[in-house]
Amino acid sequence: MFDDYDNTDKCYRITHADGRTRDVTEQKLYEFYLFSHNGITRPFSDILHDLRNGKLIQGEDYDFDWKLGIEVHKGKLFIEPIGRVQKSAPSQSSSKGSNSSDSQCRHPNKYVNSAGGVRFWVCPSCKKDMGNA
Repeated sequence: MFDDYDNTDKCYRITHADGRTRDVTEQKLYEFYLFSHNGITRPFSDILHDLRNGKLIQGEDYDFDWKLGIEVHKGKLFIEPIGRVQKSAPSQSSSKGSNSSDSQCRHPNKYVNSAGGVRFWVCPSCKKDMGNA
């Protein structure tokens, strides 16, 4: 639609509340940001900056109910970097040394995220919260 972020590399993964995932290009992510009800209010440039630095973006997952004619909240959705843009995530987890997440997961790309004042380990490969950091 808009070619502001035209590229062909699928660098980001959108994970919906029901577990559905889709890998998208920067352009498709921009269109998702503009045209879907996702609860993300930050500027797109800030979101791209965070994703390029290996951070996870959290939004709200809505679906339009055609029978009722309203948006229905389904839960949280997550946007994460995949492939070539995931530069800083491995160094963040390796700098922590041993932690409780090592016994649960062997993926090298774990990182610490925070929400509501709580810091916790996240593994984008396993798609699960790995415990408090």
